[in-house]
Amino acid sequence: MPNYPANKLSTSDQTINILQITDLHLSTPVFVDENNTYNDDVTCQRSFEAVLQQALSEDIRCDLIIVTGDLVNRVKSSIYDHIFTVLQATQIPFACIAGNHDVTDENGKDLPFFSARACRSAC
Repeated sequence: MPNYPANKLSTSDQTINILQITDLHLSTPVFVDENNTYNDDVTCQRSFEAVLQQALSEDIRCDLIIVTGDLVNRVKSSIYDHIFTVLQATQIPFACIAGNHDVTDENGKDLPFFSARACRSAC
């Protein structure tokens, strides 16, 4: 059974253990300086991978991974590809639920909140 999309689960004890991770806010990695010091984008990516690894190293069976809201900070297919690659490598069924950062960007994001306009990521 492919692990995405997770559409049917069954376990021997009829209990499903779910790992839920939220607000990854991943972005394209950017180097800050010549010493290869990373900015917060890489910190988020490393945190996602570390949290996933730590959670899966616990002595608790994981039957489903749910990643909720704001998988990315800016909509870019290569970032989603990376998330899916990492999740596929776990060989655990998973589902992702989009957040506001996943489906929209803003025109005029430098303006006060009430003046910005939400739009599709290709605005």
